Amino acid sequence: MHIQLPSRLTARQYWVALGLVSKINQADESEIVLDATHLKFIDPFCLSLLASTGSDHSRSGGTIRLINLSGSISSYLSRMDFFQQ
Repeated sequence: MHIQLPSRLTARQYWVALGLVSKINQADESEIVLDATHLKFIDPFCLSLLASTGSDHSRSGGTIRLINLSGSISSYLSRMDFFQQ
């Protein structure tokens, strides 16, 4: 499954983040690709939500791949230990 991320993932628009979680949780495919081409900002709430959802998906045997991350978003996610298991 391929999911295009929006330009912003924030608690102010929590319904967008919850919709993303819902798509991931309802996916039939074990591999989910999150395309971050347009992602410019993610706040701590959505980062935690995405990390938790990815962890749950991984425990059930699935994988989530983030593609097309900008340098600044990738750096932020690394600093927040997002890529740690």
